[in-house]
Amino acid sequence: EVFSEANAPIANCRITGAPYGGTVAPDAEAMVTISADDGTCSLTIPTGIYSFRFEPPEHGSFQSRQIRQFSINSDVKRRIKLPLKAVAVEL
Repeated sequence: EVFSEANAPIANCRITGAPYGGTVAPDAEAMVTISADDGTCSLTIPTGIYSFRFEPPEHGSFQSRQIRQFSINSDVKRRIKLPLKAVAVEL
C-alpha cells in the first residue's frame, strides 16, 4: 500500500525491487509493479532480503523513497508513506 503522510492513496507509483545488494535504480526492470487507484499493488517473489524503490508520478507532489534490507519470509502487507516534496516559496 502506497499512501501520503495524510493517509491518501497514491496511484501510479512505480515500485521497483531487487535482491538486497543488487541495484534498485528507477530504470531497473527486474521486479516492477505500479500502484492502483487505491494505492495497492502486489508482487509474488521468493523468500529473501530485498530493496525496494517507490517512485511516485513525476509531476506529483511526493518524494521517492527507498527501503533496504526488507526481509520477505511469508505473505507480507506493508503500508509505505511518501513524504511531500519540499517547495521553495519566495515571499
